[in-house]
Amino acid sequence: MPIKDIKEIIFSIFKAHPFKVMPRRKILLGIALLLGLSLLLYQSLLALQLYDSKATKLCLLSKEKLVTYQQKIIEDPHMLLSKIEEKWNTLKKLEKRFIPQREVVRFFEDLKGLISKTENYLVSLDIKPREGSGPYQKLSFSISVKGHYVDVVLLMNKLEAYPRLIAIKDIKIQPKAEKSTEVTMSLEAESFVVRD
Repeated sequence: MPIKDIKEIIFSIFKAHPFKVMPRRKILLGIALLLGLSLLLYQSLLALQLYDSKATKLCLLSKEKLVTYQQKIIEDPHMLLSKIEEKWNTLKKLEKRFIPQREVVRFFEDLKGLISKTENYLVSLDIKPREGSGPYQKLSFSISVKGHYVDVVLLMNKLEAYPRLIAIKDIKIQPKAEKSTEVTMSLEAESFVVRD
């Protein structure tokens, strides 16, 4: 805040409150206000300096790690290949949980089957257009079901154990009535499709 604005605030305080203040008290009050504002300014500058020093420290740590990895790679070039292979294997394991493009319809039929097997009633299933242009596409969808609370929890457990990856982004469970065990569950989820 510019000093001009601070000065105007101080003068407006004295003009807005026409109480009798002796000149010495005005000066002391002004000094106290300036000291308080100076302290706030100092604290904000100190916080910025602390933030900058933390960011610099993190940057240095990252550079040290990079240099350490570079030295390890120079000493053992096969280490990099083994890390790449490890990540590749992890991706392949994860890819097995994605939905093959030819099985998307069957995936949603399976979900409908899970809903009915857990004695829930499907209210709505909204499938959004796929996103992505590479070998993987994000498939977002929303489901709304009705059922007893225990059956809805059973459905959630079945979805968690489902062999295909389902990332639940949002879930809402609302009771039908105040003392009823019947609920409506709405969830937003996404999975991934592997192109054939």
